[in-house]
Amino acid sequence: MSNQPDQEEAFLAALGAMLVAWNGAEEIARSILRWQCQSPNVDVLISEMNNVTMRDAILAIAKVEARADLGEHLDHFASIFDLVREYRNYYAHGIRGVFPADSLIEAFPVLKAWLKHSGETNTCVGMVYHAISRAKLAQDFDVVSVSNLKAVEHWSFCVSGYGTALEIAFKTGGSTKAARKEWPSWPEKPTLPPKLEKNRAVAARRQRQLRSSPPST
Repeated sequence: MSNQPDQEEAFLAALGAMLVAWNGAEEIARSILRWQCQSPNVDVLISEMNNVTMRDAILAIAKVEARADLGEHLDHFASIFDLVREYRNYYAHGIRGVFPADSLIEAFPVLKAWLKHSGETNTCVGMVYHAISRAKLAQDFDVVSVSNLKAVEHWSFCVSGYGTALEIAFKTGGSTKAARKEWPSWPEKPTLPPKLEKNRAVAARRQRQLRSSPPST
């Protein structure tokens, strides 16, 4: 693959852009907690919150919010934030290397169908591997393309834009109940991305192959 270095750089650039876009979405989630709590000391509480605790806090606020329309938007924000979080974590923590797609097909024939279906056979892709052991071992073995990373970058920008629009609408309507004679128009709810499907079947098939063909002694 003569242009392999360029393709590797393109993949790594897309990965970096995805991570930066997600960092912006994280900060918007913290901003929502700031304007909901309305306390000068709120950063003491939220600065060390991780993504899951921020999601849970926003969901909890949505359930007790007296204004049903705002509660529905906060719930929707938490939902899209959490869905994109799963993709970000899967790629950010799971990519173990960047390889030409055709070389991965030679090394791992079980990936051939996925790569051909995705049309990514003539480029570089990231190899994803996760192992989780919670009472039972579960392994994910997957590949991720530049187009996958760009999709998560786009969804992260959607999270940021939606959260920012909610904050603007909230502040435009006044910062106290007494000042809110009527609410301005809320932003349109963005479409939720599909739930991440981890490629656990490929890893399971590999394990069955290894067990059926033990190493010779």
